[in-house]
Amino acid sequence: MWESIDLLQVERIDHGLNSVEDPKLVEELIKRNICVTACPVQRSTDPEPQDLDKVRTLFDSGMCVSLNTDDPAQFDSGYLINLLFIVQKAGGYSKADMVQFMIHAFEGAFLPRPAKDSYIESLKAYAAAQGVEM
Repeated sequence: MWESIDLLQVERIDHGLNSVEDPKLVEELIKRNICVTACPVQRSTDPEPQDLDKVRTLFDSGMCVSLNTDDPAQFDSGYLINLLFIVQKAGGYSKADMVQFMIHAFEGAFLPRPAKDSYIESLKAYAAAQGVEM
């Protein structure tokens, strides 16, 4: 991951949860505002989504972490929204935390800054209208 951020100067690291193993890397990712994506898969044989401990550690550190699926067959299936509910419950995340995950998703998206800002402001306004305090 160091080579990715130093040599390639990436803006996001997909499947970057193993960054948790290197505290200096975590610090650098936060400093550079590089988002990592997490795909906490849950199969019917799993008691809960995978890697929740890594997601929690990175999220609590202030890192930009977004929750995703990288399986194209799942994009329109409703899988991700169901997974978000499961992650919220299994990880003990508040509604404000889940809004923060969505903000992170916009921050990590390959969109122009004005578009990101517009989506984030709309999300915050919606959350506030639903009584979610950030």
